Amino acid sequence: MHRASRLELGFYASIVAVLQLIVLRDAILLSDSAAAAITDVSDVQWREFSGSLGRLAAGLG
Repeated sequence: MHRASRLELGFYASIVAVLQLIVLRDAILLSDSAAAAITDVSDVQWREFSGSLGRLAAGLG
């Protein structure tokens, strides 16, 4: 059986490290886009809510 040298182990370790960085980057990008989508929905809901309050205040006034 072939025993891996330090060079081979370092090579494989660097490949694993690069793959981990790619996965981490994708996770960060997904979380940023999800946060942006949540913020967009919150902005729309706030505008609808504030518009409803304005109409209610106008009706009472």
